[in-house]
Amino acid sequence: MAVGMNNFNIGFDSQTSELDNQSLEVIGTIPDWLRGSLYRNGPALYKVGEHSVNHWFDGFGMLHRFFIQNGNVTYSNRFIESRGYQAAIEEKRIKYHLFATAPDYTWWQKIISWFQEPVFSYNTNVNIAMYGNQLVSMTEKSAYNTHDLSSLATNDPIDLNHIGEVTTAHPHFDYDTKEFINFCIKFGPKSTYRFFSKGVDNAEPRVFAEYETVLPSYVHSFGLTSDFVILLLSPLKVNPLKLRFGNKSYYECYRWYEDHDTKLVVLSRLDGSLIKEVDIDTCFIFHFVNCYQEDNQIIVDYCAADNAQRINHFYLNKIKAEDLGSMQIRSRLKRTILTTDGKEVDTTDTGIYFEMPTINYKYYNSHSYQYAYGLSYHGNSENIENALIKVDMNDLTTREWYQANMYPQEGVFVSNPDSIAEDDGVILTVVLDTEKRDSFLLVLNANDLSELARVYVGQIVPFGFHGTFMKS
Repeated sequence: MAVGMNNFNIGFDSQTSELDNQSLEVIGTIPDWLRGSLYRNGPALYKVGEHSVNHWFDGFGMLHRFFIQNGNVTYSNRFIESRGYQAAIEEKRIKYHLFATAPDYTWWQKIISWFQEPVFSYNTNVNIAMYGNQLVSMTEKSAYNTHDLSSLATNDPIDLNHIGEVTTAHPHFDYDTKEFINFCIKFGPKSTYRFFSKGVDNAEPRVFAEYETVLPSYVHSFGLTSDFVILLLSPLKVNPLKLRFGNKSYYECYRWYEDHDTKLVVLSRLDGSLIKEVDIDTCFIFHFVNCYQEDNQIIVDYCAADNAQRINHFYLNKIKAEDLGSMQIRSRLKRTILTTDGKEVDTTDTGIYFEMPTINYKYYNSHSYQYAYGLSYHGNSENIENALIKVDMNDLTTREWYQANMYPQEGVFVSNPDSIAEDDGVILTVVLDTEKRDSFLLVLNANDLSELARVYVGQIVPFGFHGTFMKS
């Protein structure tokens, strides 16, 4: 057993209690200018009837909303009533395919499944964003569930299968062009990454760039600059035929190809042309931090691990055994610089352990920036992130928020409406307090990570993935 785990695994327990506009006590002072809703998304139900999912990524999703107004906070949470969740509740079993959990089939259904395409659950438990004028929850299946902004009720899904079968739950929004940008993968003898954009109206999405490959990589996010979209394609790849037939889960169809490098691909947003395709040191990434252009250079910042083993350590049996692997599977902050008109590629490994990154996105995504925020490890004593840090990208100095027995989740940057400085704002994060067995909303000064306020929920908010803040 790893040292100093402090019962962190209660953050991976199911939470079935749903609250509606529950008023919460504020300890400290929330800035008057901070008004709006922090939405978060993540797994919250791991067992139905006698059947459990296998992996953290497979828990049925729940939305959370912290509504902040005049220094006060109310909290709501509600399950995402996807077709997979509804079937699981009604039938007390796992009926559809999940990321690392196959359906609970009878022996006859298993035989039939070898000759049918898998049906996925639309368990959109990863992220939440605006798609046109609709609030949507997302996962890596090409369908978004839509939700009421206030009640969080689940409405009709939006199907993107005409673009491709899988997608990423990390779209970008370009505030300069007012475009929602993402991609889908269309599987076939040659599979295609298909990038599309959508304006703020309800017009149909437009495919603007494509990239073909025989063995598509697992891709969780992508990079965006003013002129380009950027893929990092790791050796974690899939033969599409394995996804089409058989009764394995989505992740079980993937394989790590030891002899393959990681490929960096740059495509033009203007005409879809291939600008750059280069090999870099083998690595696996979940998240980009930021990308931008300077003269003829493209700067790509991302969180990279040596391999994809960390996914395996999020199987629930490993989590409960507090076996989250060694330091070698942690993500580190890296920067790759390449030129648009030459072969030069230079990668710097900062050595800073860094995941779940956030920046002052509205004003600095796709632009030169100085500060990034993310999760890290205090004192290297634990194998799960237990600190939130701020990195100065110019000199790589860091600041840290850490308190014993507390585990922050992804931070969300909210800028002061009167700000001049890049880091004038707050970081909002949800923290698990293992001693109180409770979670709280934490409001930090984004400049120095000093605590401004904390707001206990009165119950555990399970460890989740991503969120967004929408100003009133």
